[in-house]
Amino acid sequence: MDPTQLKAWYRRYVDDVFNARNLDAADHYWRPTFTNHYGPPEVPPGAAGVKQTLRAWFVAFPDAHITVEDVVVDGNQLVARLCIEGTHAGEFLGVPATGVFLKLREIAWYQLDGTQMTDIWPVLWDLPNVFHQVQDAALRALQAHSG
Repeated sequence: MDPTQLKAWYRRYVDDVFNARNLDAADHYWRPTFTNHYGPPEVPPGAAGVKQTLRAWFVAFPDAHITVEDVVVDGNQLVARLCIEGTHAGEFLGVPATGVFLKLREIAWYQLDGTQMTDIWPVLWDLPNVFHQVQDAALRALQAHSG
């Protein structure tokens, strides 16, 4: 595929897997050995571990939506700039649901083998900001109930 086709392919991937919450569709886009280089250490390696992480994410943020803001392709490398938004409606990082609407940014770097992803690395993952948003909302809820 040429760069323009790969950009369209990546946008379909985000819609098919994340926005549709269809982890079975990921098998079309990921090698079985797909490696998430920023996955939690307790998660099994490969595509199965990435799916486990995403299942937890989908429970914590059932209305999450990813907007692809930009995609750059260079040979077998793809870099995407993303905006992720959703409501914290389930446990996340040990924090119970707060109902707070979150917005975070991610830049992800992928290694491709044809039209399958072999690796993903975080260039920017705004997880500390998300954790603070969730934690602050939980703290406000506790204070409101105890005061």
